[in-house]
Amino acid sequence: MRIVKKYEQDETSLTASKVFDMMIKQNTYPMPFNELEFHIRDYSVTVVENDKAIICIDYNNPLVLEKDIKGIKTVVNHELMRLMLQLNLPKPIEDVIVGREMIKRGMGDDLFYMYYNYLMRTPYTGSIPDYIKANIPWIIFHDYDDYNSSILKSLAAALLKEKRSEAHRFFDILLNLSEKNTKEAVKEYRSISK
Repeated sequence: MRIVKKYEQDETSLTASKVFDMMIKQNTYPMPFNELEFHIRDYSVTVVENDKAIICIDYNNPLVLEKDIKGIKTVVNHELMRLMLQLNLPKPIEDVIVGREMIKRGMGDDLFYMYYNYLMRTPYTGSIPDYIKANIPWIIFHDYDDYNSSILKSLAAALLKEKRSEAHRFFDILLNLSEKNTKEAVKEYRSISK
């Protein structure tokens, strides 16, 4: 597999690039791609285009900005897992599936660390997408690690200060997400994120 990296040559990006290299060398996930591109830019996205995969990490991600090696490792692992699973679903639904798979593989503590830091360092506007994004972490841990789930749920509630009732049905579906109700989750997500 050919690896292409695109980023600014500053200390922060170099740190993230080195962590990416380390994670690729340790990678045990099957990657059926001829090429993997790693970008550090102004947004985060992971996509597959034919036989090429692209991972873009947001330069303004608080873990990247702080050159947090443990956090960057978790971000890269998360996106590699997303590539391996190739779900092609809305991001919040993918995040739940990817996160739960990481917990099953023994990476729950790292995932908690990543999400706790995201919640503590990300400003929230009160929009539905922000409300969903802030609540996804505790939903991921629900029924897998109730202690961490309750911490993340309390933190999200304290940060958001208001409940958005239009998202509750979506959250109920995500709490019991399975292959059987994935389509229902997608439909509900699309109805509330318009």
